[in-house]
Amino acid sequence: MGWSLGGVYAREIAKRCPDSVRQVITLGTPFASLGGANHAGAFYKLVNRDTSQLTPAMQARLRECPPVPTTAIYSKTDGVVSWRGCMEKNTAKSESVEVNASHLGMASHSEVLRVIVNRLAQPEGQWRPLQNSQRSARSTRH
Repeated sequence: MGWSLGGVYAREIAKRCPDSVRQVITLGTPFASLGGANHAGAFYKLVNRDTSQLTPAMQARLRECPPVPTTAIYSKTDGVVSWRGCMEKNTAKSESVEVNASHLGMASHSEVLRVIVNRLAQPEGQWRPLQNSQRSARSTRH
C-alpha cells in the first residue's frame, strides 16, 4: 500500500517482485501523470532538480499496471495531484475507486479506510473488484 509518491514505489515493487506482493492499494498516487499536470510533479522537480529520469519511456513504465490485484483510490477534490493521473484501468485484476477526500486527509478519511479494509479482507487469491453496492453514494467506477 502506498500514498502519493509512496504508491509509485508500491506499484514498482509489485512489478519487480510479484510473488512477494498480495495486492497493491494506492491513495492519491499520480502514476499516470508524475511528470506534470499536478503539484507532485513540481515537488519532484524541486527536490530532484534533474527531471531527465522522467523520460517518456519511464513515464510509460510507471503507468503500467502491476501484475497483482490493484486498487487505485483517487479523489476529484485531492488538491495536490490530478485525479486523472491516479486512475487505473478497470480489468479483472485492477480497479479505480473514487472517494471524496483531500490529498493530505486521504490516509485518515473514513471512506478511504472502508475501501482499504474491504480490499485487505479478501482471501488471498480471491480478489474481486469492489461491487457498486459496497461503494459509497459518491464513489463511481471508471
